[in-house]
Amino acid sequence: MVGSRGVYRAEDDPEYLDLARLVSEEGIGGVIWFLSTPLETADLNHRLAAKAKLPLLVAADLEAGPGMRFPDLVSGPSAMAVAATGDLDLAERRARATAETARALGIHVVFAPVADVNNNPDNPVINVRSFGEEPVAVGRFVAATVKGLQSGGVLATLKHFPGHGDTATDSHRSLPVLALDRARLDAVELVPFRAGLDAGARSVMTAHLSVPALDATPVPVLQNPPRTHDFTEDVTEVEKEGTLPATLSPGITTKLLREEMRFDGLVFTDSMAMGGVVAHFETGEAAVRVLEAGGDVVLMPPDAKVAIAAIVAAVTSGRLPEARLDQAVARVLAEKERLGLFRERSLPLQEIATRAGTRAQKATEEEVARRGLTLVREAEGDLPSVPERSSSRSPSTTSGHPWRSTRRSRPS
Repeated sequence: MVGSRGVYRAEDDPEYLDLARLVSEEGIGGVIWFLSTPLETADLNHRLAAKAKLPLLVAADLEAGPGMRFPDLVSGPSAMAVAATGDLDLAERRARATAETARALGIHVVFAPVADVNNNPDNPVINVRSFGEEPVAVGRFVAATVKGLQSGGVLATLKHFPGHGDTATDSHRSLPVLALDRARLDAVELVPFRAGLDAGARSVMTAHLSVPALDATPVPVLQNPPRTHDFTEDVTEVEKEGTLPATLSPGITTKLLREEMRFDGLVFTDSMAMGGVVAHFETGEAAVRVLEAGGDVVLMPPDAKVAIAAIVAAVTSGRLPEARLDQAVARVLAEKERLGLFRERSLPLQEIATRAGTRAQKATEEEVARRGLTLVREAEGDLPSVPERSSSRSPSTTSGHPWRSTRRSRPS
């Protein structure tokens, strides 16, 4: 699966031609859209589908609603604000609205919910993307989001397995090490993932995280790693004492997720262009190791052609059993069938305006924003008193202040 922006592309646009060739000649299985516009993305989905031998699996990161990737649509608050409302039904309704918008644009996979527990205030990459710091409560909102997304017709994806919350390193730039024992992982990090799986989540995204308690295999360090949009020239600190990241670890992806947690759905990697992997493995080697570990979808390798060639070579040489490749392909095809992609007709462009960015969707996001307001601290007398309105007060408010939550939270 490769990444691109869903903006206007002429038929002879070089970026469009490269993407079209990857679909028609290399046979990539899907696309993930980043900062995009709605109609142009839908149009590109139509055009690329016409060039594909098999239906494409189309994805987007929509953790905070459609506006997270489509600024022309509804921009909503983060997961932490959703949890601050205290309303699981609202969380599910919000997720369903996101899913319905996604399907209108031709998107089938939403890379959400974030199932990480926000238990490290120095975390530079998760923080408000998490539903909070209490594992069971996070799990409840993860489950509600899974139900909403999948009832709306998309694939929900739990991320970032086995848990990116308690790190002070951004895996886009370097490999975080989660130096926790198994008992702690079971008690905290894995709790929301189990809740999401119990709710029926059909895909999981593995993280570029070193977890020595789960896999102690040392990770190599490349002498001259390639530079990507995440692993840039200003990144000078490379983790030298880490172990195999979860993305490439049989101990984490197969033993823990597949066997112990009995998950047989799709496993996506996080972006393979991130520093947590490119500093340690060449593109082709990393792609092969994803499949060896038990993953199914290699997301955004720095060079898709190199990744494909390496997988073919590994199967031809006997290093990668063809049965393992067949297993991954079967999972992808089964999910495409479950999503109805072999019989789906794309929504005509003129009908999208009736399905995406509607007043009802905006009202849902506004409700989350309003009810998620949380008072962290107040000097006496700073805020005015408001007469009690017991009949209309949210369950999460306290006497006199509709915005004053009983939930105590520290600033991220």
